[in-house]
Amino acid sequence: MAMPSFNVCFVPLVLFLLCLLSFTSEADRQLAHKCFNQTTSIANSTYRNNLIHLLSSLSSNATRESGFYNTTAGQDPDTSIYGLFLCRGDVTADDCRNCVATATKEVVQQYCPSESAAVIWYDNCILRYSYGPSFFSTTDEEHRFYLGNGHNATDPDRFRRLVATTMNELVARAANASYGAKKFAAKEAIFNESQTIYSLVQCIPDLSLSGCNSCLQGLVAKLAACCGGQLGGTYMDPSCILRYEMYPFYQIQSTLELAPTPVLLPPPAPGQRTRPKGKSLIPLLRIVAIVALIAVSLVLFAMSYYLLRRRVRKKFTSLVDENAGNEITSIESLQFDLGTIKAATNQFSDDNKVGRGGFGVVYKGTLPNSQEIAVKRLSKSSGQGAEEFKNEVVLIAKLQHRNLVRLLGFCLEGEEKILVYEFVPNKSLDYFLFDPEKQRNLDWSRRYNIIGGIARGILYLHEDSRLRIIHRDLKAGNVLLDENMNPKISDFGMAKIFGVDQTRGNTNRIVGTYGYMSPEYVIHGQFSVKSDVYSFGVLLLEILSGKKNDSFCTSDTVDNLLSHAWRQWRHGTSLELLDPSLRDSYSRNEVDRCIHIGLLCVQENPAERPTMASIVVMLSSYSVTLPSPQRPGFFLHSRTESNAPTNGLVAVQSTSKSEPLSEASITYPRYPLLRAAKSKRLAAIMGFNHWMTLLFFSMLVSFLTQTPTEAAATYSYHACNTTTFTANSNYGSNLIHLLGYLSSNATSNPEFYNASVGNSVDRVYGLFLCRGDLPVETCRDCVAGATEDVVNRCPGQKMAVGWYDECMLRYSNRYIFSTMVPDPTAYISSRWSVSEVNRFDELVRTTMNDLATGISNIGPGVKKFGTKEAKFTASQTLYTLVQCTPDLSGYDCNRCLQIAMTNLPGCCSGKEMGRVLFPSCYLWYDVYPFYLMVNTSAPTPNPAVVPPPPSPGKGQVSLLAIIAIIAVIFVCAMLFVMGYCFRSRRARKKYKAIQEGGACGYLHLLFRCAAANDITSTVESLQFDFATIAAATNNFSNDNKLGEGGFGVVYKGILLNGQEIAVKRLSKTSGQGAREFKNEVVVVAKLEHRNLVRLLGFCLEREEKILVYEFVQNKSLDYFLFGIERQRQLDWSTRYKIIEGIARGILYLHQDSQLRIIHRDLKASNVLLDGDMNPKVSDFGMAKIFGVDQTQGKTRKIAGTFGYMSPEYAMHGQFSVKSDIYSFGVLILEILSGKKISSFNQSDGTTRHLLSYAWKLWRDGTPLDLLDPTLGDSYSRNEVINCLHIGLLCVQDDPADRPTIEPIVLMLNNSSVITLPSPQQPAYFFSSGTEQNIQLREAGSHQSRSKSLQYWSVDEASITQVYPR
Repeated sequence: MAMPSFNVCFVPLVLFLLCLLSFTSEADRQLAHKCFNQTTSIANSTYRNNLIHLLSSLSSNATRESGFYNTTAGQDPDTSIYGLFLCRGDVTADDCRNCVATATKEVVQQYCPSESAAVIWYDNCILRYSYGPSFFSTTDEEHRFYLGNGHNATDPDRFRRLVATTMNELVARAANASYGAKKFAAKEAIFNESQTIYSLVQCIPDLSLSGCNSCLQGLVAKLAACCGGQLGGTYMDPSCILRYEMYPFYQIQSTLELAPTPVLLPPPAPGQRTRPKGKSLIPLLRIVAIVALIAVSLVLFAMSYYLLRRRVRKKFTSLVDENAGNEITSIESLQFDLGTIKAATNQFSDDNKVGRGGFGVVYKGTLPNSQEIAVKRLSKSSGQGAEEFKNEVVLIAKLQHRNLVRLLGFCLEGEEKILVYEFVPNKSLDYFLFDPEKQRNLDWSRRYNIIGGIARGILYLHEDSRLRIIHRDLKAGNVLLDENMNPKISDFGMAKIFGVDQTRGNTNRIVGTYGYMSPEYVIHGQFSVKSDVYSFGVLLLEILSGKKNDSFCTSDTVDNLLSHAWRQWRHGTSLELLDPSLRDSYSRNEVDRCIHIGLLCVQENPAERPTMASIVVMLSSYSVTLPSPQRPGFFLHSRTESNAPTNGLVAVQSTSKSEPLSEASITYPRYPLLRAAKSKRLAAIMGFNHWMTLLFFSMLVSFLTQTPTEAAATYSYHACNTTTFTANSNYGSNLIHLLGYLSSNATSNPEFYNASVGNSVDRVYGLFLCRGDLPVETCRDCVAGATEDVVNRCPGQKMAVGWYDECMLRYSNRYIFSTMVPDPTAYISSRWSVSEVNRFDELVRTTMNDLATGISNIGPGVKKFGTKEAKFTASQTLYTLVQCTPDLSGYDCNRCLQIAMTNLPGCCSGKEMGRVLFPSCYLWYDVYPFYLMVNTSAPTPNPAVVPPPPSPGKGQVSLLAIIAIIAVIFVCAMLFVMGYCFRSRRARKKYKAIQEGGACGYLHLLFRCAAANDITSTVESLQFDFATIAAATNNFSNDNKLGEGGFGVVYKGILLNGQEIAVKRLSKTSGQGAREFKNEVVVVAKLEHRNLVRLLGFCLEREEKILVYEFVQNKSLDYFLFGIERQRQLDWSTRYKIIEGIARGILYLHQDSQLRIIHRDLKASNVLLDGDMNPKVSDFGMAKIFGVDQTQGKTRKIAGTFGYMSPEYAMHGQFSVKSDIYSFGVLILEILSGKKISSFNQSDGTTRHLLSYAWKLWRDGTPLDLLDPTLGDSYSRNEVINCLHIGLLCVQDDPADRPTIEPIVLMLNNSSVITLPSPQQPAYFFSSGTEQNIQLREAGSHQSRSKSLQYWSVDEASITQVYPR
């Protein structure tokens, strides 16, 4: 039976209202409401249903952090309804939810039961709904109300002025919040000694800047009429509110921390210069100048925009052409759909939750194919936006290492940002390490293995991947453990990509985790590979101790792990640091060495920290001598020790405990005033002139709009004298008045102002000096902050001077104007030193002297300020600044600065930063830009007297006209900027994607990449069509032929986009069939290392089997090595670099890649050389893939090249990592001698190949006779002997006697500190031509060259492995 329509509509409404009863808060005081009818009646059932849905939606969304939500209910325009709520900016989420719940219940039940539109105000929120049209992002001046408390102030005029001043400042703060952000501001202003005014303003966040400003200014204008002089008032409309009271009605700790407004003081004493009444506040000439300046700026900006677009488009196109094809697959090939992710995680069930990271929650999931995955779901309010998300996707997709977590894919749908990783079953390291019970699962062998694995993973990021990557957030929570407790580094959201030759970078946004960030990163924003080394050192000490870095808080010792470890090391009790759960199950030598390495990693000076390559060596070999560590960075003294004051920069550090896994983005302002420094990256694209135009225009708009900013008094130093005054004395009163004058004049007289208050012995003299490059707002804020700060630092003292980064403030009971005073003096210097101290000091001296001479030629009363840049090295610039108070004569200014310069050698010699501060002048230098270059223009006269406020008349009219003109121009400019940003955003986004991640976003257009979920297994995504390759190689022309390999010919080709490629075309009769072909595609597609050739794609059509590689300019190693003329291009340093690079590539194949790979055909012709002669191992057609724990394999088909094959492989078909070691040994001997393995057939019949010849020379003590004569004397004797030694060890007959590749890399990196065992007679040794020839046992052997060698009997030998583990 159908239910009556009345019940259908009425029952949901009753249930909805009953549900809301539980949310009603007694604290939600209703202030006012407005109800009004529109064309649609509430009796309309469809409208009523829409209202129910609307109110329900508003109530359910009342927990949003923004405190604001708007929505629409209904599809039919005649019955749809619009609604929103706005919670007061300081209330908690619970209070907001309760207030909205109360409002949605009471508005329809009690206040507006039959009206179709309503707005209701509470203490904590506003709720509004209405039939269309939409009122979103609009102001409403019709429905306003006000409340006054009826009690008047004792001094109504002064009270009104203070309220108006405070409200105007708050209006500017709230209106200038970005679109969609919380437009809320609050402030306290002192009215008298016992009364404080608490003020608050707020707009709906979807209002524009002008809309919010207009709404609030409308209320401020009417405030005097309704509540003028009353001790409390509230004025509200549906789009904005303002309120003031004499008691704190909001949560002060939740509001912005603003400097208190100074007490309003009477105007200055008579006698000061005033402006004639009736005269215009700003002359017509200045109006014309301002408008003309803005017009010129707009024209320049438009030109810059046009040129920028052309340059970005050109650069973008070139980057596409350059990078297209460099990736294995497109980013799209990694994409999962949201439905698959939800199904895998059981709709993101809490039962599947495995942890919470810095940017969201991590879930375990299972795909339809039963594969387990880890799903990182970024929170919608996360600080990691699209930039960090994209960074992590692009970055990890390029990385392939067994100690790095593997990215399987991602999802980007709507607001969802999801990363899909391989599932690592044992969670993160901190899960075990910092739990008293679970840490017992980490015995010493496991911890040592974890330390080594992390080190190898970071080494790959820093040196072995194709890009140099700085992780920037290495910590225990970001190290995952697999089923065998092997470590895998994860979370690359904060990582930075460097060029191969780039060593460091700078940032103004410091992100990371307290305790793990290096000092130079926290203080200067400077990061490099040494930043990760510092984090690794902290992590290493945590693994040893089982304690977090911040967990050593005791009553009388130290406050962090680094300090504790240093003390134990210094006192010879380093084992006291060790986790007690380890008991005696550890190696004392390994523990001591790890503590030693950890302390070296956390040295304060980055130059004193080892590289990751050195750390891996230190962990692997005890024969490496370690330097003694010094006191670590962020060292904390015990509370019982004296903590001597330092002249260095104050290190920012965290002594509070942080939430585990939630420290996503810790931001410090490197230089709070230099937000423009972020434009440096833009300058690299736009060019300096365009950047300067944009920066100038931005600062001009900021100046004209006079936007208040937060106080910016960054404290540097202060000095006080011992003469005191009492709190209620005349001197104290005069000082208060003086500080008020100085603060109020910081806007009218930017840069400098001096004044005195009082008579005779109680007279106080004071002045402020702002840095000459700063805008008015910054000067004002610094002086306001300084007037409060300096009296707190020097309470009751008659003389004081406070130095801040942005200004200097000084007062005294003695006359201080126009007098050069070098005392008191303060020195500030950096803890970091430059490389060439004498040259740097001389550069500082000459640059400072030039500046002092320049500003000293300026007369009194004019800005005496100058800056200059000087090049110190190719990558380092010296930035200098000097300034005197304008009341000094040129002679006194020069004398003051010269005295300051004489103090530089004693305080700051060789330091990267130094400052000498006098009361009358100061100088400052740094290797980082610390001033605004756009404001360092020629000095202009600066009057020292502030005029009183203008009288009513024409001046105000002119001012309004100017404001109107500027407002129109400003709005046009903003629209222009928005249009520019909108149109160029996509191009910049694509450009940046290609710059950071290659042309992956466009690769599918070029290479017909197919979508897949695994970049390493989708062979189809690499496929080229045959016509494209034929066109690229000019139909496989002989002119394009580069060489001929074992299975076919290699050609050079050029794709349509201009990219050069190497095309390996297998012959139709080649022994490499589909199996070998597929093998090479799959193997190379899984590899990512700078010493391995990169596979771009393949072609498999009909009988054609073609591989497409990156083109390597300098062909193969044998092209140079065995050509008499060309081998001269291989000097010793190049050959040694080639040997090292080949070794690192093999190390990656054998040990560090996700798979263990045996190359099986390592030889000179399979080593390619790039433009810088860096080696790249190629030709993986013979390669074999091993399991992680597999050590050897066997085959009946012997494939390879005679002379390079090891005895056990050639004779028995047995191959292992030691087979590649044998081939590498042969290759080393060839590189040393410049001769092929088969080229030593001598006429006297003594020896017949290279191994025998090398062994004889070694045995006879003449190893240098093996060396290529073309090298002459340009080689290192130790390196040559070391390489020969390693080569002979590699070609030992017994595979067990050959070293693995890891100790070989060690030997090559540390020839002077590692003792090598003596080699024995090598395999295939020839004593004479009369010995017997042994036939190969395998008849089916296959070689990749036509020439063969005869193999002879060998003598067995044995050596001891060099590695301790």
